[in-house]
Amino acid sequence: VIKKAREEARAGGLSGEEERKAVQEALKAFEGAATPAAPAPAPAAAKPAEDRAAKIALAQKKAEAIKKARDEARAQGLSPEDERKSVQEALRRVAEEDGGG
Repeated sequence: VIKKAREEARAGGLSGEEERKAVQEALKAFEGAATPAAPAPAPAAAKPAEDRAAKIALAQKKAEAIKKARDEARAQGLSPEDERKSVQEALRRVAEEDGGG
């Protein structure tokens, strides 16, 4: 854009200062045309960050539920199979809570 504006100004026989002004006007016009396209990707970029934060929060909830369920099962002296069932039940409750709430 700068090169094209500069060449057009020189072809028009403008002085150095007028040439700079013409280049600046061309840049402003170009930036004005490009500016509306720039904000559109910004909201799209924000959405993956929100999704990622939600996924992290859900993973933390699940990890907490698993730890709590395992500790409770071990405190009750449950078998490894019953411990797994307890963990699965806790994960199911977290999924229902997340989906329903």
